[in-house]
Amino acid sequence: NVDAWSEGCFATLNAAMFWMEFYGDTGTSEEEKGTLLVRGVHELDSTLVIPSEHVEFVGDGEGIIRAKAGFTGTALIEIPNAADGGFVSFRNITFQTAVANLNCISTTSLVGDVGEVRIDSCHIDLYSVGGTFRFDKGVMLKSSGPYGVSGFWMSNTTVIANDIGVELEKAYKAEVLGCTFTGVGSNTPG
Repeated sequence: NVDAWSEGCFATLNAAMFWMEFYGDTGTSEEEKGTLLVRGVHELDSTLVIPSEHVEFVGDGEGIIRAKAGFTGTALIEIPNAADGGFVSFRNITFQTAVANLNCISTTSLVGDVGEVRIDSCHIDLYSVGGTFRFDKGVMLKSSGPYGVSGFWMSNTTVIANDIGVELEKAYKAEVLGCTFTGVGSNTPG
């Protein structure tokens, strides 16, 4: 990243990920992290793979990321698929799916350790169009590395899921505060 303080405007999240992968610096530090303001509804055809570390997604107004009908993949968003990936955060985002059997945020094919993942004031939510759809798992962070998930923080977030709200494998440090989890056939937190 030649100019860490530069700005860009992308019409789609896929375009922003393309820029990060081919033109951004994948070794950015916390100070040089990329902040993506998500405005409006962004419907995805396939898994959004975050190609870099130190990325922050911030909802600006109505920030919705949705898997649309015909979506291909097992997760809406995949944290960096590289050794020692991570350091990703989501704030004020609503995640929805228009397909069944999909996880929301995942690291299932990660080779090394997972860095820090933060989720704050988000909604992993129902979506009703031609039926009611919800994610199977809200968050699934798995690591084959020796240190696992180095840090996971979730606060003030609502998760509506068919199977599991949060699944962490080999978590070194995890904190979940002020969240609501709702399962299938229930309108009450559980």
